[in-house]
Amino acid sequence: MVEIIRKAIYFYQLVFDEWADPNTKSWLFVAKPYQGLTILALYLMFVLKWGPNFMKNRKPMNLEKVMIVYNAVQVICCTHVFLVGITIGWGWGQGYRWVCEPVDYSNSEHAKLVRKTVYIYYLLKIADLADTKNNSLGMQGIRSTCRALCPSP
Repeated sequence: MVEIIRKAIYFYQLVFDEWADPNTKSWLFVAKPYQGLTILALYLMFVLKWGPNFMKNRKPMNLEKVMIVYNAVQVICCTHVFLVGITIGWGWGQGYRWVCEPVDYSNSEHAKLVRKTVYIYYLLKIADLADTKNNSLGMQGIRSTCRALCPSP
């Protein structure tokens, strides 16, 4: 049993320390797999357990102004990611292919821009979890849980 644990630790260190991209090792929510999984676990606990219990005997909160600011920031950030992505994707001198593009581990300015844009997109997806969390505070019971977890048409 000790040998199995030792091999698991070795494999973890190999994959997440030695094989990891040195350019992204220090990034929040990217460096280790447990960081992103912890965010998702906390989100699910809030939406399925803590939020409904907190809102059980309360009136829905008025988060209209918070949501207006949140949505405005999301629109601005998503527009930035879209425009940079279009610039990167269509190349304009960069020579990207739309299929089977190899990962660029270099420190060129173009590679840094691609990494930064993908990281911003990833952080925006994490911030999207706040949207459904805020919606669950503005509703009660099963409506909040279903709205947070079920895809909308």
